[in-house]
Amino acid sequence: MIVNRAETDFWCANAPAPAFYDDGDGGGDLAWRSRLASDFGNESCVVWNGTFDTKEELEAAVEANRTRKCTEFEYDRSFWRRTIVQEWDLVCDREYMQKWTQQVTFFGLLVGVIVSGIISDRYTYTQVLLSFTFLMYHVRRCIICIAFK
Repeated sequence: MIVNRAETDFWCANAPAPAFYDDGDGGGDLAWRSRLASDFGNESCVVWNGTFDTKEELEAAVEANRTRKCTEFEYDRSFWRRTIVQEWDLVCDREYMQKWTQQVTFFGLLVGVIVSGIISDRYTYTQVLLSFTFLMYHVRRCIICIAFK
């Protein structure tokens, strides 16, 4: 379970570079991403709408401000290999959900503390502590086995 919600750079995955775009190494994706970043700033949620065979068609789209929303994203995984933001695409229209992940986690901790306090008052503290430790150890092992299958 990935709960790290670190900020990572992202860009539109379904925005391939036009054939005429070249960054000097034969591939134009890096230069195209730089062009989109300069056109839209930090707004990686939109891309120019259409396919462009010539620079004139691209410039016409820029002048007409024809954009569309991105539906798929790629992430910079050079520092963070996996985060909850990457797993669930919590960017653009879904960015508000990032804060919910932390709130839900802390609410679960609160409920766990209250429930374990009530149970430990009813039974002996040592029995409850050993039972919960044993239970959590095996639950975590099962989750890890399923997650890395």
